[in-house]
Amino acid sequence: MRRVLSSPALHFLILGALLVAGDRLVLGDARATASERPAIEIERVRIEALRAGWLARNGESPDPDMLRALVEAEIDDELLLREARTRGLEARDPVVRARLARNVGFLRGEDEREARAGDARSVDDALALGLERSDLVVRRRLIERMRAELGASAHATPSEAELEARFAREGGRVARQARVRLSHVFLSRDRRGAALEADARQLRARLEADGLALDAAIPRGDAFLLGHALPARTQAELERDFGAVFARAVFALEPGRVSEPIASSYGLHLVVVHERFAGAQSTLTAERARIAAELTREREAAALRFALDALRACYEIRVQDAPS
Repeated sequence: MRRVLSSPALHFLILGALLVAGDRLVLGDARATASERPAIEIERVRIEALRAGWLARNGESPDPDMLRALVEAEIDDELLLREARTRGLEARDPVVRARLARNVGFLRGEDEREARAGDARSVDDALALGLERSDLVVRRRLIERMRAELGASAHATPSEAELEARFAREGGRVARQARVRLSHVFLSRDRRGAALEADARQLRARLEADGLALDAAIPRGDAFLLGHALPARTQAELERDFGAVFARAVFALEPGRVSEPIASSYGLHLVVVHERFAGAQSTLTAERARIAAELTREREAAALRFALDALRACYEIRVQDAPS
C-alpha cells in the first residue's frame, strides 16, 4: 500500500485532479494518507538558522510576520524535496547524480575518476546516507526542479482573448515616455551663496538684452558634472538627476526660449528646450510577448501554490516553538 501511495503516477493523478476538478475529494484522500508519511518537523534550531540567515542578509532580525513567512517557505521547500525524491528526480538529474557520486567518492577516499566510474552505485550509496539533504547544491537543485515541474502542469499558451483583456486592463501601457532635449547655464549654490539668485537674473537679462546665444553664455556660468547640453531625457530621468521641481518646470517650457532661473538640487539653471518628443502609446502587437510571459508566470505560480497546498495535506507538519 505504501509503495502505491508514494508512486509518482498517483501524485500526478492527485495534482491533475486537483487542478482540473477541484480540491474537495482530493484533499480528503490526501489527509487520509498523512499518518502514513513521516512528519515534517521544523525544529527550533532550524528556525534559529532562518532567523540568523535573515539577520546576515538584511542587517536586522526578522519581525514575527517575516519569521512566520520564512518558516512557511522552509516547509514548502521540504515538501518539494520529498516530492522530488518520490518522483525519483535525483536518479534522473545529471547534475545531482554527478554531485552525489563525487560526494560519496570523497567519503570513500576515491579520486574523481573512480567516483564517476561507480556512478550508479555511488548515487545509491549517497542516497542511503541522506547526502541529498545535507548537500545544499543538491537540495536546491531538486527543489527547483520540482518547483518547475509542478508549475509547468498549468502551462498553456494564453489565448488572444486573454491577451486583449490584460492589455485593456493595463490601459495600454505607454511604451515610450515623452522626452525633451535641452541645454542650460548652471550657477552653483555652493560657489555663489547669497548672490546666487541675483547672478542668475542678471545673466538672463543680458541674454535677452544682448541677444546672446545660450551656448555663448555657458562659460559665464559654472561647471556642471553632467554637462551643459543634455540628450533627450524623460521627466523621470530629469527628476532623478536634478530633482522634481526642476523636472516639472522644464517639461512646462516652450521650446526655443530661455527660461527664468529654475532651481535644482545644485543651484539655479537657465534652460532652453531644443526639442520635445511626444510619448508613444503602446500596442498589443508590441506588448504581446511580455503579456503572454506574465500570464504564463502567474498561471505557473498559482499551479505551484495549489500543488503545495495539496501536498501539505499528505503530511503532519510540526513546528517547534512556532513564531507568534
